[in-house]
Amino acid sequence: MKLQRNVNLVDERMLVKEIMTKNVVNIESNKTVFDASILLSDRKIGCLIVMENDFCVGIITKQDIIRGTICVHKDP
Repeated sequence: MKLQRNVNLVDERMLVKEIMTKNVVNIESNKTVFDASILLSDRKIGCLIVMENDFCVGIITKQDIIRGTICVHKDP
């Protein structure tokens, strides 16, 4: 017996603002990766908005930290 899936997982009319996170956590661009890791862990979140002179200049994720630190030091 084959099951059919007719489920539309994403409503085509849904707006980003309906599901976005409103209480974002920021970190200054001159902070260390260690500082970012502690903040991510303490707040139990997956990303931080990176700020510089009151402007958003990027985003850093747990995956960025893994790729930029752990993965660059592994043997091929």
